[in-house]
Amino acid sequence: MKSKILRNCLIFGFLYFLLSTSIDYIDTFKVFYMIFMQFLPGVTFPISTTNYKQNKISNTKIIIHLILSVLIYYGNCWLFSYENKFYLSTVVAGFIGSFLYLICSKFILKFKLKLKEILIVSLISGICFLPNIIFNKYSYGITLGFALLTWTLTNGILISRAQK
Repeated sequence: MKSKILRNCLIFGFLYFLLSTSIDYIDTFKVFYMIFMQFLPGVTFPISTTNYKQNKISNTKIIIHLILSVLIYYGNCWLFSYENKFYLSTVVAGFIGSFLYLICSKFILKFKLKLKEILIVSLISGICFLPNIIFNKYSYGITLGFALLTWTLTNGILISRAQK
């Protein structure tokens, strides 16, 4: 199961990378990107990294977890949009998104996560977005794609370890 989760993280992380990179080269992809990336990772990340059946999670908890995941991701997209006004908004969004998602997974899905692990992974997740700030003027899509890929892998590794 854990190798399946890590494989899914690579697949979806690479998909996010390709979608983000495309906005640097294909103008018509920008609209597609703006529409789908508002919610796509909020849905695909929990579905691809959580084995709901094997963990015997009720449908109610699955729905609550998915709704919260989408809301957390959407809220971070909103925070991310302030990158021109608040310099570190992308780093803060990466940290908050990881922290809230992992906390929800710990309490709703009863994953074996320690607060120390959650804080460390959340900090690393925020740091994943530093290249996006540093190299933003050179290639926005590639650096954003790299940040999304590394965020997905970082959180996916912890989620896979936390499941039974």
